[in-house]
Amino acid sequence: MLSLVDREDLDVFLEIPEELSGQIAPGLTVMLTARALPGWQGQATIDGVIPTANETSRRQRVRLQIENTPAGLLPGMSVQGTLERASDTPSFVISRDALVQQEGEWIVFTVADGQANEIAVELVADTGEAVAIASEQLRSGQSVVVRGASALRAGAAVQVIDQ
Repeated sequence: MLSLVDREDLDVFLEIPEELSGQIAPGLTVMLTARALPGWQGQATIDGVIPTANETSRRQRVRLQIENTPAGLLPGMSVQGTLERASDTPSFVISRDALVQQEGEWIVFTVADGQANEIAVELVADTGEAVAIASEQLRSGQSVVVRGASALRAGAAVQVIDQ
């Protein structure tokens, strides 16, 4: 969720998930959209990073400077931001139900030859129902366990019932 303030010199405050806090720095580009302005896409630059996280949400605030603010964008309106990250590691969007946290590490289970294989992943973004993850071990087209993933262990027998 973003907050808008001061119509004259419009700043946007974006709350970044804690998983991304170490990857955020002034100068990074963020692409913006607003529900109130269908079809509008704007660009902003991270201007400042607040060095603390919200104790409740565990999110870190960053301040963005919008380039070419559209006339219809008003303080208090909801804006969504997409952070562009350069990475050589493949990333994928999966159901949040496939993501499991074990011993402080995020993992997913893939299936090969009827067995569950545990793969450590980096949580890149969280949209609620879906998450973006990155891992050198994941490949496009690989089967990922969604239902029952939290009860699995590496090497467990798995029967695929639907895909």
